Amino acid sequence: MKKRKRMRILKNKNVLLGSGAGISIYKTAYLLRLLKKEKANVKVILSKNAVKLINPVLFSSLIKDEVFFDQFKPYQYKPDHINLSEWADIFIIAPCTADLISKFKNRIADDLLTTTFLSFKDKSKIILAPAMEENMWNNVKNYVTELKKEGINIIEPKKGELASGKIGTGRMEEPENILKEIENFFLKKLPLIGKTVLITSGATREYIDDVRFISNASSGKMGKELATLAENLGADVIFITGDSKVLPDIENIIKVKTCKELREKVLKNYKKADIIIGAAAVSDFTPVKKVKGKIKREKGEIIIKLKKTDDILEELGKRKGKRVLVGFSLEKGIDIKRAKEKMKKKNLDLIVVNPLSAMEKDKTDAAVIYKKRIIRLKNKTKREIAQHIFKIITFHCNTPLRGVYRRGE
Repeated sequence: MKKRKRMRILKNKNVLLGSGAGISIYKTAYLLRLLKKEKANVKVILSKNAVKLINPVLFSSLIKDEVFFDQFKPYQYKPDHINLSEWADIFIIAPCTADLISKFKNRIADDLLTTTFLSFKDKSKIILAPAMEENMWNNVKNYVTELKKEGINIIEPKKGELASGKIGTGRMEEPENILKEIENFFLKKLPLIGKTVLITSGATREYIDDVRFISNASSGKMGKELATLAENLGADVIFITGDSKVLPDIENIIKVKTCKELREKVLKNYKKADIIIGAAAVSDFTPVKKVKGKIKREKGEIIIKLKKTDDILEELGKRKGKRVLVGFSLEKGIDIKRAKEKMKKKNLDLIVVNPLSAMEKDKTDAAVIYKKRIIRLKNKTKREIAQHIFKIITFHCNTPLRGVYRRGE
């Protein structure tokens, strides 16, 4: 089992990194490296004065992409300041100079960076990291107070050696601490932060001999999408998987082969979980006796006696306490009646019904049943089905996460 390391909160987040013409712009290059290390998608925008202080090629080489600073490009249907403001999940400006703070407060848009600032409808997406001489900071503090009232986030400058060589307040916060502030911005928006989700996935194998086994055509795609989404929503994920064609890009993966192994690992870990999703395609039967070695074909016809495997979800239903328990039902069609019977028998909060045709397919029909409601999904991807499952979990089930999503979404 891989131990969970540090969750990459910024993975695949769109971070727009702006910079003014301050000497601490050298720290911005290091901040950019840290953001890329965290797998964030980063675009860089420089003020018109910043390009006089540093060559944009430096930033371009770090992100392997274009650096934005030219407000007027020929033959441009949709201007960069619109594109960038719509693309960004967050806009961090570091260093944010006295010049920029004054322009932001007084709504002056005289270059691409300031125009982009004014294009943000949601000002809470903006973080400013001021850097300047102490007297300048004291003279723009009232502007900073007004910007805070608009919802703009401010990372206050620190006391230390300034560009002039003097000691005073105005030194830009260190890149590592700015990175933490950016992470905290996203953490506050994650509905599953502090929660643990246990997900089973893939197909189990029930061995006839040391070579041959009984299994099924599960690809593990549903489990992968559930685990990826759970982590993106802030959860710690325990992923227990049988045979699978795909795996999520997460740290805590436990691999098993048989139903017996799956049961052992689930019972060992379920107490850590707030939410349990049983997406594994568990074999319903296992040979009464496994033959050592390999059965020779010279024996001709053989009879294999099978017995039922343990019903892991039913066992969890008796132990779940306040945990949310989710199961899947694979049927010939969308058999709602049978799914409801399973839901009651196994004490599930939610059950997803799939037709047999869902095996190994990227798109499928499905029905999600919870309480007295049924949501029918037509020709949806596994990712879309996973999104529906978590929306229901976080709103409709008996969990502290209730109320995260609006009814009807």
